[in-house]
Amino acid sequence: MRALLVILVLSVLGVGVDLAPAQEGSVRFERWYRVMLDGRPIGWQSYREWVEGGEIVTEAVYVERVLVLGEARDYERRGVVVEAPGGRVIAKRVFVNGRRVAIGETGGEDGDDSSGFDDALGPSATARFLAQRLMAGAARARARVVNPLGLSRVDELELTSIAPCSLVIGARQVDGYGAREGGDDQAGASVMLCERGYPIRYTFREGAGAYEIRAASREEATAAFEPVERGGQPVRVVVRENADVWREGRRFMVWLASGDAMANPGQIGDFRYEARDVGLLVSREPGDPAELSADERAAALRETRLLNFSSIDAPTLRGTLDTGERARLLEAMVRARISRKGYGVRLGDARRAWEDRVGDCTEHAALLCALLRREGVPARVVGGLAMVGPDEGVMRQHLWVQALIDAPDGSRWVDLDASVPEGAANHRRLALGATGVTDETVEDLVRRLGAMDGLLRVVALEPE
Repeated sequence: MRALLVILVLSVLGVGVDLAPAQEGSVRFERWYRVMLDGRPIGWQSYREWVEGGEIVTEAVYVERVLVLGEARDYERRGVVVEAPGGRVIAKRVFVNGRRVAIGETGGEDGDDSSGFDDALGPSATARFLAQRLMAGAARARARVVNPLGLSRVDELELTSIAPCSLVIGARQVDGYGAREGGDDQAGASVMLCERGYPIRYTFREGAGAYEIRAASREEATAAFEPVERGGQPVRVVVRENADVWREGRRFMVWLASGDAMANPGQIGDFRYEARDVGLLVSREPGDPAELSADERAAALRETRLLNFSSIDAPTLRGTLDTGERARLLEAMVRARISRKGYGVRLGDARRAWEDRVGDCTEHAALLCALLRREGVPARVVGGLAMVGPDEGVMRQHLWVQALIDAPDGSRWVDLDASVPEGAANHRRLALGATGVTDETVEDLVRRLGAMDGLLRVVALEPE
């Protein structure tokens, strides 16, 4: 479930200016891309550019069909950038699933976020600059650019090791320039550009997934694509009639319907796991205080691309309360802040969840985890199963947060869930993974859990 990095790189590279003159209202440039994950098509992207009122208008569209915590959804993000002929950005607008969203640090949800772009190159000017550098035989190209799809205001694009190369797409050989993309979070990414500065192919790895975005015809790009097959029905807890599923001492057996072995996630807060022949035996009981190494603590406080808290203008609580009080206040703050609960957001980062105030459990978890880390409280995102809603026999995929809270006998991981009403029982969940327990990113965790939905079976066992 991702496409944030996909969108970012294609946005800054993929919208260019046709170097030939254009007539008023005519399409200067149009390109379509097929987006692949591990060789499987997951979506498409398109760019169109035209002249309107003497100004250059760029429209970028990204569509992906994914499983988000077990629910198959089509996600669409459309960005429009208006720039003067010289490349200065005049306005920028972003729509998610047809709804206008805020994109700037100063703009409101329905405001015109045109401030702050005076010194940035627009998409068409960036492509012109890259084309000139490529044709001049540059070994490195760097440009300050605007992202049409609104994932950040201004980005610094750097290409290194630029060299002529060719690529066979279908039966056709395409000549262009290959390069590596700079940036620590994009290590290993490679891009191929045509002689006009437009991307032909972009490849990178994130977590365990290999991504490829390559130019295609409109028909190929938008051909039918499907999410990972779910198979089966929603996860159900099987118990004797009228039994209290969640009473003290209850344990759960979790296994894959396919019969494949399940990975033991170790210890996640109070959750304990024991590998059995048919799956995992999950129990929940208070354990010893958590002891983190210096590296583990640093990881649980780190700002990441999704847990991006440095630009959030939330009031700080640091230094005024203990960690437990701060955690509960932040949980209530996020619960109230995200006022529009729903599945219209794909996998939003913390800053956008704070600004747009819309999302499901993924956005609640990302924002709460980021704010906890901002306050100096170690935190991680936890994923698994939860029994929510009116159907008491069905467990759904769910994300929440664990914070490391100080206590007289030592620090302990405590569950926090801003996506459920205040006072909802925290013990109505089963954790199956957490960032920081393995090397998974939030995207990896969501994707892995989503792929298991409908393939899991859960049985509640009697207390021993």
